[in-house]
Amino acid sequence: MTNTFTYTSIRKLNNKILIDVRSPLEFKEGTIPDAINIPVLLNDERKEVGTLYSKGEIDKAKLLAVESISKRLPTIFSNFLELKNKFENIVIFCARGGYRSRSLSSFLDSLDISNIRIEGGYKGYRNYIINNMNYFISKITPIVLYGNTGCGKTEILQNLKLKGYPVIDLENLAVHRGSILGAVGLNEQPKQKMFDSLLFEEISKYENKYVFIEGESKRIGKISLPELLYKKMANSINIKIDAPIEERVKRLVGEYAIPQNKDDIKNSINYMRKYISNKAANNLLEALENNEYDYIAKELCINYYDKKYSNRVNKFDFQFTNNNVDKVTEEIIEKTKHLFK
Repeated sequence: MTNTFTYTSIRKLNNKILIDVRSPLEFKEGTIPDAINIPVLLNDERKEVGTLYSKGEIDKAKLLAVESISKRLPTIFSNFLELKNKFENIVIFCARGGYRSRSLSSFLDSLDISNIRIEGGYKGYRNYIINNMNYFISKITPIVLYGNTGCGKTEILQNLKLKGYPVIDLENLAVHRGSILGAVGLNEQPKQKMFDSLLFEEISKYENKYVFIEGESKRIGKISLPELLYKKMANSINIKIDAPIEERVKRLVGEYAIPQNKDDIKNSINYMRKYISNKAANNLLEALENNEYDYIAKELCINYYDKKYSNRVNKFDFQFTNNNVDKVTEEIIEKTKHLFK
């Protein structure tokens, strides 16, 4: 027998697997974190079925849907049989908890594979995120790391996380470093809905706790931070990280100076023409052709990044100089350890 649970109840289940039965394109646009995709209809099939529905040809739409999925039923059954042997709770969802998940659920029931449907499907899940995001944001106290580009904030956060401290890495979730060159060498950014979901999963882990987080602009690439989180970061415990320009240049060169990044760097420099002079941009491009990455990194730090971000925060609770990541991590822990008792 099929059970339909709210997402609130789903979150409490142990040993579960979430299965998104929407099309691969819908899945790519955004899903529940850790869900896998076993589509009832593929992209073109969903489009054709949807067109028939919109024309009012309901029976034709259902017939096409049945014809489309029937050829994949043996593979789908095999996939679910394997999951049944691994997980206690099989949770399926479609867009709104309608035809796709209901039909597949009935099929699984007939083969003695018990399953749970999410009430309202992905839309029900999204409503849960929207209605609860600000609550969980309000229940954390950020300890925000600020500092100029290349000062090692991300490495410090990684160190803190390895040592067991609560950390939310916004740039990792957004797949972007938060600067004009922030996408260089990285995969495509998630859609906003997917970022919201990933952020929610992280924030909800740390209710009533202090959390280390990196200071960011309102936008990280194409991603927007929740307004409440952005405001809360600006009025929390603020830490300034400094680093000698030589160390910053070394760190940036190590991160960006890879042959396959060259075209992306070139495109980013050309994009910067709206912020820097054509002469400065041309000098950077010439240096790029000559593989003079140290020059590029230093010029961008001094004449672009440092000026652009100099007035983001005026008052800091603590300041540290990062000459060694392990050392400065321990210094930060020493100054903030009373918050975690």
